[in-house]
Amino acid sequence: MLFSLYCLDYPDGYPLRMANYDAHRTYLANSPVKVVMSGPLESDDGEKRIGSLLIIEAENLDQATAFSNADPFRMNGVFESVEIRRFVKAIDNR
Repeated sequence: MLFSLYCLDYPDGYPLRMANYDAHRTYLANSPVKVVMSGPLESDDGEKRIGSLLIIEAENLDQATAFSNADPFRMNGVFESVEIRRFVKAIDNR
């Protein structure tokens, strides 16, 4: 099943985000679950990364949560909040 992970960084957390960026990317590339899509959230003016949005395929909420908890961004205090919700793909017009 699919899950969305909506993650917001701590204010002024950009330097910490960048310090953990390579580890985060390596984790996603070797993830224990399928990462369907991921990318940074940006400020309204597009000048700053303020969080991340991921769509993953996991067996259940526990596996999605374990995946999130092991992300270097989360383990190293980049994210102020993380919301994990089941997600249903309804339209893909690509």
